[in-house]
Amino acid sequence: MDRFALAKKIGAKPEIVCNQCGKSDKYDLNDIKATKNRTLGLIASLIFLVGTGLTVYVVLTEIFELANIYAISGLVGFIGIPYLIYEAINSSEQSKVAYFNAKIYG
Repeated sequence: MDRFALAKKIGAKPEIVCNQCGKSDKYDLNDIKATKNRTLGLIASLIFLVGTGLTVYVVLTEIFELANIYAISGLVGFIGIPYLIYEAINSSEQSKVAYFNAKIYG
């Protein structure tokens, strides 16, 4: 979503309530800055940590039973999947934030 879509949704001067003090004020859309979603970042980190641990465990338990070098290399390549998921989530969030912050309304 960019600032123009946000303006259609909530208006050109939305009233925003502060989460800490409870004060409400109207802001210009150009003063609003996007930030990364911390919850999504935490989920991505958990996928990376848990997924890497599980794949390393699977690789170490199965690698000694395989005799084919191609099967072993495929199994070792399997370790990179949690990292690819983590990077996809992070790069998507970063590009969304950069896109929103780059556009100026008005």
